[in-house]
Amino acid sequence: MASGLRLIGRLLSGGWLLLFALGHLSAYLPPAYFWWTGLPASFLPYVGLAALVPLGVHAALRQWGWVAAYGLLLVLLLGRMGLPSSGAVPPSDDTFQLLSLNYTPITERPIAQPYLREVLGTLAATYAPDAIAIQSMQVYRRGDGVRLFHQLDTLATLGYAVEPQTGAEDHFDTRVPLFVRGGGALRQDFIALPSQARDRHITRSEVAWDGATVAIYNAHLHSFDRNRLLRLLARDAYGAAFREFFAMYRRGMRQRAHEARELRTLVEKDSLPAVVVGDLNATPFNWEYRHLRQVLNDPAARHGANWRATWPADRPLVRIDHVLATPHWRGRGAAVDPAVISDHRALVVGLQLKAP
Repeated sequence: MASGLRLIGRLLSGGWLLLFALGHLSAYLPPAYFWWTGLPASFLPYVGLAALVPLGVHAALRQWGWVAAYGLLLVLLLGRMGLPSSGAVPPSDDTFQLLSLNYTPITERPIAQPYLREVLGTLAATYAPDAIAIQSMQVYRRGDGVRLFHQLDTLATLGYAVEPQTGAEDHFDTRVPLFVRGGGALRQDFIALPSQARDRHITRSEVAWDGATVAIYNAHLHSFDRNRLLRLLARDAYGAAFREFFAMYRRGMRQRAHEARELRTLVEKDSLPAVVVGDLNATPFNWEYRHLRQVLNDPAARHGANWRATWPADRPLVRIDHVLATPHWRGRGAAVDPAVISDHRALVVGLQLKAP
């Protein structure tokens, strides 16, 4: 009996360590073949922290080999997470404040709109961002003016401009607009990546800041079309829903990997100090994030943002909203606002240009 229990314990511990190893290595494995490791990678902090339970059991049983294995697991996790931090964004004239928000309403849009107007005004007043990157909200030019949906005109009344001074003369239609305080962006161009759908293109804006011109890429990388899955679940077709989930997950992971490669190529070719902001639909433990981090820094992570999730807003589990910057920048702070207006929480990051 005792030997049987020990065998079960070893199998459970070995399985848990294997699950963590797959999640940890997911960032380094080619996503074309190891796309399935993205799921444990997304929830790696929870897999790691739950290991405290078997660690305590093995320590009580004086099984020091297992204790050492779980200790290494926690060291690897902390190495990827970084240290917790208050993350406050200190106000400063030389700090470029950037706010990112994916607005996917948690209630019907007409009902949510008055609250959206109030919260957008509160966010702008609280953090006074120099630029606000919005994802999943469309703006376009009609006639001589720019059409702002879902109470985005609140930002216009607060001094934020979305229409560029130059660029995009013939076509101004995007679901990833960048609002810039003051005169707006110097120019703004819409980049449809070869692997992206039409409504998920990237906005590249050139903004004057601190005597320099900088490039801001507002991006929304591929997510999953959950509608078919939800319809199957509504019909109690659980077997079909299970198969659809894995097919959808496989397609989505491969698609997002293509987009991350193309986005990185764009940034590497850019001659300006650049920032990539937006909903990347990847956590700091996924392959796409690491691929971009090979050429970009994560100022928010250095200020403890890996300990503050942005999605889902009501019970945040993971951070899939990011501000990544070229080495021209240093981080001055990061914060995740607790307001629940979307299924994402707003991420605010302070950046400072390094001396030439």
